[in-house]
Amino acid sequence: LQSYTSSEQAFRMLEVAVQYSLPALVERCVGLIVTDEHLLGSDAFLELSVAGIVEVAKHESWNMHEDLVFEALMLWVRHAAEERGVTVKVAAEAITDHIR
Repeated sequence: LQSYTSSEQAFRMLEVAVQYSLPALVERCVGLIVTDEHLLGSDAFLELSVAGIVEVAKHESWNMHEDLVFEALMLWVRHAAEERGVTVKVAAEAITDHIR
């Protein structure tokens, strides 16, 4: 999977895996995403669904410092708040239990 999947495809496949409750595929997709630092600021990352971002947030083997992970997740929160017309606090509620 890792050899044949682009980053954008990993995000799309993650959404499908979450939607159809495919835990092995979720794990593989998240594994691809969290090992590539430049993906965390991409448009595809910002467009993840709440369910998708929760899977990314709860992953334990990040390939970067936790401060960078937190900043990436907060970037998603600010984007989600703006897109949904809600406060940052409301947008953050979905992932706060999963941030270490």
